[in-house]
Amino acid sequence: MGLVPLDLTRIWEQGRGGIDGLLDHVYERFGGECATDPRILAAGPAAQATDCGAIGSVPISRGKLTHVDTWAGRGGFGSKMLQEHGIAAIIYGGTVVDEDFRDRKVADQWFEQRYQKKLATKDLESTVKYRYDPTLETGGTFGVNYASRDAQGHARGPARVLVGC
Repeated sequence: MGLVPLDLTRIWEQGRGGIDGLLDHVYERFGGECATDPRILAAGPAAQATDCGAIGSVPISRGKLTHVDTWAGRGGFGSKMLQEHGIAAIIYGGTVVDEDFRDRKVADQWFEQRYQKKLATKDLESTVKYRYDPTLETGGTFGVNYASRDAQGHARGPARVLVGC
């Protein structure tokens, strides 16, 4: 594989359109070259037209793009990838997993040495924002962010300035 030119305007207008159209196109065109289900990172039309375009991706399972979407959107990562590097999508495949980490005991041992916690405990602790957080009596990114504001809607903590330039 290598860098391959694409007619983005045409691709973004095909099928499901936009970033989904690009994901479909890249998988149909290059997915067969990957020995295992690949992953595709793609930028949509907003990445070409703005400085805040995201990178989107969907897991591929059993040869089909799933409907679970994932995003890297902060900081205009998709805009930078497309505008500054001329890359609209990346497809990569293969899996490198240290055989030792297939053994849960080895993974737990590594996490206990580093964090003094087992893998599952550290994972749950690190991702509590995305589930119900009993200390805030709410859950999910919106709920946790909203709960961290005072009654007037102001963020708790020190004053900050938002610069939009």
